[in-house]
Amino acid sequence: MLISTLVLIIVRLFSLSWLMEGLVMMASVPMLHQMDNSRDGFFMFLRFLPSVATLLAAFIGWMIAPKLSRLITGKYDTTVAISGLTLSDLYSFAFVFVGLYFILSSLGNVLYFFYSAFARAAFNNDFLSRQIDNPYQIIRALITAVGGLLCVSYGKKMGKDN
Repeated sequence: MLISTLVLIIVRLFSLSWLMEGLVMMASVPMLHQMDNSRDGFFMFLRFLPSVATLLAAFIGWMIAPKLSRLITGKYDTTVAISGLTLSDLYSFAFVFVGLYFILSSLGNVLYFFYSAFARAAFNNDFLSRQIDNPYQIIRALITAVGGLLCVSYGKKMGKDN
């Protein structure tokens, strides 16, 4: 297997990470806009701009990954002996690995949110109410966890398509 193929997988994993970050940022924009007193449309556009730019970077990164990987390896694109593994196997492994990373990195926040919600309902505690009032944290964790579940669930299929 060529080194450029391995670099291709790494660049596409970064693109997948940028996609998740862009989706999380996009989900937080309406909440930020609702908390602000300003209802200016241009200001709303400015809030969406970073998330759209991140999503665009993810799309462009995914599309130019083959050319970029050949450019990175240049004339030193040698063969690495990986016996028994196909490109499909590597993609499947990569998607499952990233999916598990997304799930495990967000699991603590999701579990803490549910614990806080149950404790808030049971004890009607003001401190817990302030902890939950910022919905950005739970939405970020939930989007990341769902994205991770999708990567793990469809990792084998995604590997076969590439």
